[in-house]
Amino acid sequence: MDDELEDSECTRPPIMPDLVGLCRNLNARKANYIVIGGMAINIHGFARNTKTSIY
Repeated sequence: MDDELEDSECTRPPIMPDLVGLCRNLNARKANYIVIGGMAINIHGFARNTKTSIY
């Protein structure tokens, strides 16, 4: 089928090596940047958990 995705086209959550690779590329280009969001929270040792509530 045409609308089926190839394995290489699927997405996944980012992992630490993704962030490290991105930062290395940005550093090589002498770019100014900051890391924000879930990855930044995890790097600083905070748990970023979700909780399911049933009402």
